[in-house]
Amino acid sequence: MAMLVALAACQRVTEADRKSVPAAWIPAGNEMERIVDAETGRTVRYLTSGRSIDTIFHYHNTTWGVIHGRDYLFFESSRDRPPGAGATVPGERQVMAADIETGDLYYLTSIGYDGAGGDDPWFRQVNTPVQYHAFYNDTAKTLFYFDKRRTRLFAYRCLTGERKLLRTMPEGAIPRELSHHADEQGVRLVYPYLLDGKHFIEVLDLDGDLNLLASAIVRESPPGEAINHISIRPGDRDTILYNRVHGTALTERQNLVAGLRPGGTDVEFDKGRVVDHPVWGRRGQSLYWDDNEGGLCRFTPASGVVERLLKLPQVPVHNQLSSDERLWVYDTRSSEIFSGEVPGCIGPASNWQGAIHVCDITAGVSEKYANILWAHPQPRHPHPQFSADDKHLAFVTGAGEKDAFTRIVVMCVGHEPR
Repeated sequence: MAMLVALAACQRVTEADRKSVPAAWIPAGNEMERIVDAETGRTVRYLTSGRSIDTIFHYHNTTWGVIHGRDYLFFESSRDRPPGAGATVPGERQVMAADIETGDLYYLTSIGYDGAGGDDPWFRQVNTPVQYHAFYNDTAKTLFYFDKRRTRLFAYRCLTGERKLLRTMPEGAIPRELSHHADEQGVRLVYPYLLDGKHFIEVLDLDGDLNLLASAIVRESPPGEAINHISIRPGDRDTILYNRVHGTALTERQNLVAGLRPGGTDVEFDKGRVVDHPVWGRRGQSLYWDDNEGGLCRFTPASGVVERLLKLPQVPVHNQLSSDERLWVYDTRSSEIFSGEVPGCIGPASNWQGAIHVCDITAGVSEKYANILWAHPQPRHPHPQFSADDKHLAFVTGAGEKDAFTRIVVMCVGHEPR
């Protein structure tokens, strides 16, 4: 079924448009492969070959960026470092960039252990339950990441290759997702962490040179509860989304919009219903989520109104909205095709048949873009994301039915170029 609202086709970049790659980036080859999905007829561009665990960044954050006029997809990889990047440390993850037009890959930096106890074999696994380490901010042209043990927080300046230590966590602290915001005031980083049985939300404020201006604990939970899924509201550094898990069996869940200004309060939305994988619309006006029954829901903090926008036959897992909040991309999974132990994964791994869909919210019409292998555990989930200009999608698919490896995919949105 054709999209009723089609965005501009992917545009090829001519040689005259090319700019220099940052000098600090080390070439890592080219693995691009184009195929046509047999069912949808759409072109699927694989940026990675499937010989390692390659993952885009967490769906709450940004994996796309523009450097010297070129569009790049930033990602993590379990592969070895390329020649010229030094010796690979077993179990480390590399931070990479892919030119989405040419497919050229570049090594930027490594996510190592960087702390006491780095020989712990648990952290030498290429895939660990504490899954997401790196995130990109295009305003600051900077990658932010925790080391593999999540004891220290770093910044990597993409234009210069400079790496800077931003924060050393308290002994025993385990941080989780990292959300970020950059504007004329500087950079704000927000993340939850667990310490001595309690969860905290910490805010770091940095100036334009990434020097620390202030830090503060803005929320904390009673012992035995959990805080996760932190996300800063687009355009508003003082408002966040977070998830509170509580109850004797940790089965009760609240999704809260928190005001971080002095006197700010927390507002729970859609209490008593399933609010799964909520995300901010990219204009920052509303939150969206699926209800585990194929329904797309929206909460607008300014009005306090919760709406159920549409219901589809598919049941989404992860969601993201286009910049104008008219298109909804989501992944689905159906029958399981493999479950078992595979190298590189902690605990059992599973692969399902899955698909990527794009829905025109206004028309209520959804189109399947591609069939995929939906892979578990984290960080192998698809997590589809629109590019900043809405011309492309990126997502992750399994590389084979019975292995842990994954591939990164880019597709055009709307009508494909002839």
